[in-house]
Amino acid sequence: MEEKDVFAHLMQAFEQAVEYAVANGMRECDVSEIRRSELLTAVVNEASQRLKERNVIGQDGLADVITGRRKYHEY
Repeated sequence: MEEKDVFAHLMQAFEQAVEYAVANGMRECDVSEIRRSELLTAVVNEASQRLKERNVIGQDGLADVITGRRKYHEY
């Protein structure tokens, strides 16, 4: 497999993981798994940012996994 194919597949997999997390949260992941994995952390951060940008307060399940928050807090 060529290098560009590897990165194209990785980006596609990352996007799919983010969209899944946006739609379904990350409840099936153990918090310790997320903390140990930079990739899972990146998925959580990106999905959380997309939800925040869409102002989807009721679907803030990602923050719940990492921080225990149920909704975004205004800063």
